[in-house]
Amino acid sequence: MYTAPTHALLREFLMPEFLKKADVARLLNVSPRTLDRWVRSGRLPVPVRLSDRTLRFRRSDIQRYLDDQTRPGPAPTVPDAA
Repeated sequence: MYTAPTHALLREFLMPEFLKKADVARLLNVSPRTLDRWVRSGRLPVPVRLSDRTLRFRRSDIQRYLDDQTRPGPAPTVPDAA
């Protein structure tokens, strides 16, 4: 008997825990070289080494970065007219 996959299973399949550099670059609308610069400068977290030739970004790290970018900052203050 066929059982339809659950939403959690679909989400895990469609949103893997680790993301390729090209996928992160596309998501952030920047080039892969820009990602490298952002990692070196500390703007983005360092990707995880899964093997000798495989680096991946954690999806949770990229989500946290996006959340931080869209979080409103403090309200601007207007100087008193003296």
